[in-house]
Amino acid sequence: MGYAVELLFDDTSTKAVFGLWDRLSRAGMRPPRVADPEYPHISLFVAKEIQRQPLMKSLFAYRYPSPLAVTLASLGRFDANPGVIYLVPQPDAPLYALHQDLCQQVSQLLFGIDPRYLPGGWTPHVTLADQLSPVNLANAMTVVGSFASVRALITDLIIVKFEGPMRLVTDHMIVPNGSEETDIWSAYAVAMASGQYFAAHEILEGLWRCSHDIRQQSAIWFAALFVHWSQGRYSGAIKILNKIERDSRRHPVELRLAINMWRQALTTGESCPGTTPYERLCLVRWGQYGATDVSK
Repeated sequence: MGYAVELLFDDTSTKAVFGLWDRLSRAGMRPPRVADPEYPHISLFVAKEIQRQPLMKSLFAYRYPSPLAVTLASLGRFDANPGVIYLVPQPDAPLYALHQDLCQQVSQLLFGIDPRYLPGGWTPHVTLADQLSPVNLANAMTVVGSFASVRALITDLIIVKFEGPMRLVTDHMIVPNGSEETDIWSAYAVAMASGQYFAAHEILEGLWRCSHDIRQQSAIWFAALFVHWSQGRYSGAIKILNKIERDSRRHPVELRLAINMWRQALTTGESCPGTTPYERLCLVRWGQYGATDVSK
């Protein structure tokens, strides 16, 4: 068991890496992405234990370079047995600077840090497949073959608790990039995390009125759902949930399991559970990307 601090990418580059993951899955070199909460990422730190709340407070307060972007254009490999095949982020100098600076500020909140994730031992990489035998490592390089380079904007930071193949997202934040819209979504995510559902609703209202984007409106509906639920208005919450669930454009696929669980809990009159970090991560990423004009 342990914890990892991970940087995630924008939607376009994430989908590009998903394509490579799927290519390796079809060749039997990576488990299929079925209900897998993992996103392509760069791991900043891996440790046995962490002080979660102080760590997240420090990560929120940190002044990130803006924008923080890399290009994924070449393959690398760790030849240990088992081996790893990965994408090399370039330029890496800003990542090394970020990693070293963050390590100085938060290392006292991480216990039992894997030496490979300390300055001097850390190699920034985006894992494509791991646990590979020497033969499969060579084969995996061939399976991936050539691919179009992709510019990846670093958009989110998460903390993951892992035990074997099981992963649980325990914390999530949006990485600031100087964009007012990003700041609005970040404020929405913070409000949802703290149970301030009406505030989350109001935070997105102005953004939606300018764009009439269906995903922005739906994120407002998610907030309204929890406003009703937290105040014990179960029938109102169920009506909103019905509208969200009825139209596949109004919810991310990743939240369908959560939606089913919410419906069951509402039907049996359970108290409002709030949203998990993974649910907020899926909702906010889905809400930010793509634009469908609901007024048309």
